[in-house]
Amino acid sequence: SSVISSYDYGDPGTNVTVSFTVKNIGSGPTTASFNVSITDTASGVYSLVTDNCSGFVIAKNDSCTVHIQYLDIDPAGLKTGTATATDTGVADVDLTLEGTR
Repeated sequence: SSVISSYDYGDPGTNVTVSFTVKNIGSGPTTASFNVSITDTASGVYSLVTDNCSGFVIAKNDSCTVHIQYLDIDPAGLKTGTATATDTGVADVDLTLEGTR
């Protein structure tokens, strides 16, 4: 597995849902305040379909899964968004999302 900071859905021609694994590589467990959220700068193109991470305590070196959907809708052009993992007392981790129609 690898750590990524961006994911490009490309130009799929259809709606696509991708599974992302979130792994806790910190020095201890997350808190129950752990949260994954989507900032959708493309107005409804990206959505968090399944979230098996938010609200759970993730032990050190354990992981959880989220599914993020890209809706291939008009208008044409590059559409961006951000998936952000947050927890109390640590820096946010962002994943840049891109897709093109």
